[in-house]
Order: sequence, then structure tokens, then C-alpha cells
Amino acid sequence: MTKPIILIGAIALFVAYLAWAVSGIPLLGDDWGHAQLAVKGLSEIWSTSWVGERDVGGYYRPVSETTFYLFGTGSVAVHLFNLAVHLLVSAVVALLAVRLLPTAKGAALGSGLLFFVLPIHVSDVFWGVGRGDMLCTLFYCASLLVFPSADDRGIRRALWVGCFALAGYLSKEMALTLPAALVMLAAYESTLKRPSTRAAIIASAVAVVVCGVLRWIVLGSAWGNVPTPGLGAFVFDAFRAAGLMGISDIKAFGVPLLVFTLVTGVVLRRDPRHLILLVALTGIAVLPALGRLHRWYLYLPSVFYALFLASIWLSERSKAVQVRQFVFGLLVSYYAGVTGAQALDWRDAGRLSDRFLKRTVDAIESGDGRVLLLNVPAALDGIPIFAHNLLPALRTHGVEPDEVILGTHVWLLDTEGGVEVERRAGSVFDLTFRESRLSFHQGESPKMEGRTLVAQVVETSWGLIEVASDRAAMVRVDALATGDRVLAYSGSEYEVFTFE
Repeated sequence: MTKPIILIGAIALFVAYLAWAVSGIPLLGDDWGHAQLAVKGLSEIWSTSWVGERDVGGYYRPVSETTFYLFGTGSVAVHLFNLAVHLLVSAVVALLAVRLLPTAKGAALGSGLLFFVLPIHVSDVFWGVGRGDMLCTLFYCASLLVFPSADDRGIRRALWVGCFALAGYLSKEMALTLPAALVMLAAYESTLKRPSTRAAIIASAVAVVVCGVLRWIVLGSAWGNVPTPGLGAFVFDAFRAAGLMGISDIKAFGVPLLVFTLVTGVVLRRDPRHLILLVALTGIAVLPALGRLHRWYLYLPSVFYALFLASIWLSERSKAVQVRQFVFGLLVSYYAGVTGAQALDWRDAGRLSDRFLKRTVDAIESGDGRVLLLNVPAALDGIPIFAHNLLPALRTHGVEPDEVILGTHVWLLDTEGGVEVERRAGSVFDLTFRESRLSFHQGESPKMEGRTLVAQVVETSWGLIEVASDRAAMVRVDALATGDRVLAYSGSEYEVFTFE
């Protein structure tokens, strides 16, 4: 009786810690655009893309957007909602284990716990827009749960599958592989010939058509305006995804973990049918992300990854059960520690975001002229800050875009900035980047070698940028007049330069 109480207490403490951590994270990056659309109301949410445009393609995710409208756009409400959804999805993963892994009794709780603490999920849980992946995963897994089993011959479950499927598709496009996943599950359970099973699969496919029609009406394209990846990128991302799902603070940690798990499964002679099903479900779930892989796209595939690991490590076969359970417990504890530490990194990024936003608003309101911004923080060590979304953030604070000119952006590696700005003369500034690099986010198309900027001159609407490398550049400002100012992020401070 003592062990369950300790486990429940540990889970409660960790959830409470995460609730405290996320409540201190402001809106970041794309969150501002979603918040701006949500306050316009349900008619705008359901009749425009997620950036509030029509007939121009893009993303259509009205279910995710509606949750911003219903539950609030304040930072605390946004992040606590995300944490609650993550908890709910983790519980559904445990229930899914009961259905998919009937011979691994201990895998249900273990898979849910592992899924909850996987560090690959930090972008989804700590970033407001991550709810799109979480909601589509919730409805995807719910569809698998209510999918007719061998003992169910009615069509009521088929209707539930159709409803959950449509909700998943309208949360995020990652859910569009659901019909294929249902076919795999039916083949695994030998129920493909049952009318109720076929009705459920058809319902999920009809939901795809409905989603496509809605996208065509709103965006002018059912599935277009998304770049098609090359075969090389497709294959490369497939291997990357396998390693990334187990990532920790050690980037390569997921690869040996997966290899060691596979070897353990072979030694235990684990039932290959379960493992083949989970590998197939993982592959089909990750398919839409290949060629354009970001970590937050792996939220859905990692459901089956967690089930795969738990089914092997918590298998009750052989005499080494307690040893494997202990190792699995260490893994979950380690991942929880990594996730908890990364929560503090997101709070640091949030504080930097708040300071820059406040300083920018103060600079704009302290004078009548326009303000050009140099070195807008785009991200902090991979954590989004503003990038394309400073203007929506300023609008939220009552500042209109015609008062602001966005200049250069900077990718930061630490909170000290590592960037210096010196005014050479008049309207010419020298930018030096140490623990950071120059970045472009305003439609410019600089020349790159891989991910590195090469020497070039980039003309902009406000002047030009003479790039020496991604570590040094010269900026000439032509668009400002007397009374206008330049606000530059330099080091960890903000400098204001006035034109007279």
C-alpha cells in the first residue's frame, strides 16, 4: 500500500511543479497571433486561417483556435489549459495500452507516465500553440479507443469515431492519417470484415472529406500550399524522428535507448504482433511531418513510441521483471527531471520576452516618431520568443504597426544576449554576434550555405544590411527622419538611438 501512495504523491508534486512553472511563462511566438484571432470571435475563427486570412491557403485549425476563445488568451489560462490537456492525453494513452497491450498488465500506467514526462513534449506543453498537436492527439487516440472491438456489432461507435476524427482533423492536420491507423487496428484485431468496423473506418474517411471541403471554402485550397519534401528529406526525417522521440538533455540519448529496447525485446522474445502494430502506428502517425519535421510534430507519434517502450520494459516475462521495472522507473524519473529543468528555461525566455516587449512599448509611447527595431529576439536556444509575431504582440498592447519598423532579428543562445550594437555614424550601425546569430524574418531571402549566412548585401524597405557572416553585419537605416528612433537589443540591455 505504501508504494502506490508514494507514486501518487510523486505524480501530484510533479504536476504541481509544472503548474507553477507554466504559470510564469507569457505568450510566446505564434501564441500572439492565435490570441489576436481568438478575441475576434467564433465567426472569424471558423471562417479564416489561423492568421486571420481567407482564400490564401495556409493552416485551418478552428477547434484549437476555439479553445483560446473559450478558455481565455491570458498567459496563465493558456498554459494551464495546455497542461490539463497533456494530463488528459497521458491518461488516454494509459487506456489505449489496455486495449493494444492486453498481455502487458503493467504497461498501462507505465506508458501513461512515460508519455507525460517525455522531454520531446516541452514545446507542446509550454508553448500555447502546442495545443493543436495535443488536441489532435487526444481525438486521434479517442477514435482508437472507441473503435469497434471484436465484441461490438453496432454502429453507434462508428458515429463517435467520425465525430472524434473530424475534431482531430480540425485541431491539426497531423491527425489525417487516422483512417489508415484504424485499418491497421482492424487488421490486428481481425475485425475488418465486420460491418461496424467498416462503418467506423468509412466515418473517419468521410470526416477527411468534410475537413477538405471546409478548407477549400475558407482557404481556397483543400490540401494545397504545403511544400512537398524531396525523397532524401523524407527518409532523413524518418530516421531523425526515431531518435528525437527519446531525446533528453543529451541530444543523442534517444538512439541508444531505442536500440537497447529493441535488443531487450528480442531477448525476451516479446510477442512480435504487438510490436509490429506499434511500429506501424508510429510510422503512419509521423508520416505527415516527414520532410518538414519539427519536435512538436512528434507529440502524436510519441504515443505509440511510449507504448512500445513500456510494452517491452514492463513485460512480465522472464525472471528479470523487477530489474526492468527499476530501470524503467529510473528512465521516467530522469525524463521528469529533464522536463522540469526545461520548464525553467522557458520561464527565462518568457522573462526576456516580457522585458523586450515592455521596453518596445515604452520607447514607442515616449515619443511621436517611428521606431525601428534592431535585433528583435527571435528565439532563445530554440525556444520561440517573437520571430514573425512581434507585431501581433504590440497590437495586444495598443501599438499599431505603422509606428514600428522591424529591422533585424537575432537567435540567442543564452540570456546574456551575446550581441553588441555600435553606432558608427548617423544612420550606420555595426552588429556583432557572439553567443547568437543574425536572422531574417520579414520576407527577406538571404543567401545561405546550409544554415549559415554568407557575405552579401540585403536590401530592405528601410535600408540595407551588409552581411559579413552570421556573426557580423553592418546596417544602414534610410527610412527614418528627425524625431524617429532606433531601439536595439545589445547584450542583455536595450539601447535607444535618436535621429536629430
